[in-house]
Amino acid sequence: MATAGYEDGEAKGEPNCYPFEEGSKFENENTVYNAAFDRDVEYSLYEQDGDFHIYFAGPTPGYGYQIKKISENEIVIKGLKSGSFEDHSCYLERK
Repeated sequence: MATAGYEDGEAKGEPNCYPFEEGSKFENENTVYNAAFDRDVEYSLYEQDGDFHIYFAGPTPGYGYQIKKISENEIVIKGLKSGSFEDHSCYLERK
């Protein structure tokens, strides 16, 4: 669940990582259920220049985020600079 935004290296403010604000559940190695869309969406993980990224293929258009692992139950995602979600970021906690 997205519990906060992420600014200056810390969780603060409101979550800004559409469509994750309503929660997601990873179903398997390539599918995530997205509550905002109320449907499964395919995703892929990849590494680029030492950073880990996740790309969601839809609905349309697809969207991508950089992933930073904080702990086993916490991650931060930041919109990729090449996409329309560049200013989006969230601190997410496993429920």
